[in-house]
Amino acid sequence: MLKIGICDDDPTFVDDIEKNIEQTIKKHHWKCIIVKFTDGRKLVRSNEKNKFDIIFLDIDMPEKDGFSVARDIPEKDSLLVFCTSHNELVYNSFSYQPFWFLCKENYDKHLDEVLTAARKKIALRNANYELNINGKIYSLDIEQILYIDVLKHRVHIHFKDGREIDFRENLSTIEESFRDYSFVKINSGCLVNMSWIKHIYQTEVELKDGQNFSLSRGRKNEVREKFHEYMRIRR
Repeated sequence: MLKIGICDDDPTFVDDIEKNIEQTIKKHHWKCIIVKFTDGRKLVRSNEKNKFDIIFLDIDMPEKDGFSVARDIPEKDSLLVFCTSHNELVYNSFSYQPFWFLCKENYDKHLDEVLTAARKKIALRNANYELNINGKIYSLDIEQILYIDVLKHRVHIHFKDGREIDFRENLSTIEESFRDYSFVKINSGCLVNMSWIKHIYQTEVELKDGQNFSLSRGRKNEVREKFHEYMRIRR
C-alpha cells in the first residue's frame, strides 16, 4: 500500500490533487493512504514518525517552503514530487534530487505517469517477494534472482548463487505476480531480471554472469523500451 503525503498552503489545490490521485489509484486498482498538510513543518514531523512513500510538495509556502522541507527529508525515505506555479524554480530544485517536477497548470495530465513510475521505483526499493508454494512461504530477494523460466509446466526460479526453486505453475501467472518488479519477458518461456542484463542484442539477451538467452523478434522492441525505462527509474 502506498502512503502519499500532499503539502501545499492552498487547501483548494490540496483537495484537487487528492481527488485526482484517488481517481488514478482507483483506475489501477491500487491501494493507498493519503495524508494532507498545509504546513510543511507538520509534514516533516509526520514523516519522521511514519515515512511517506511519495510526497507531493509545493515550493512557495510561508513559514517553511518546499526546499526547506526537502532538506529535512532524506532522499532514501520518500520520493519528492515538486508541484508549483513557478516554473522558473525547476532548475533550483535539482539539488534536492526530486523524483519529478510538476507544473500546477497541467499537473493532472502527468499524474498517472508520475504515480506509475513512482510505484515501480518503490517496488525496486522494497525488493522482497513472498512466494507461497503448497503452504510453504519463501521470502525471495528480488535482486538475487537472475531469471525465471518454465519447462514442462514447471516454473524454475534461478538465483545468482546457483540455487533454484521449481514448482508447478504457468509463466503467465508468475509474470503477473512479478509485474511490479524488474522483470521483462524476453520469449514465450523466460522472464529476465533487468538488473542483471548486460547487453540486448538483435536475437539474444546477455546477463552479467555471461549467460545468453534467446530474444523473440516480436518482443525485441518492448524489451528494449522496458529496459530503458527501468534504467531511467533506477537512477
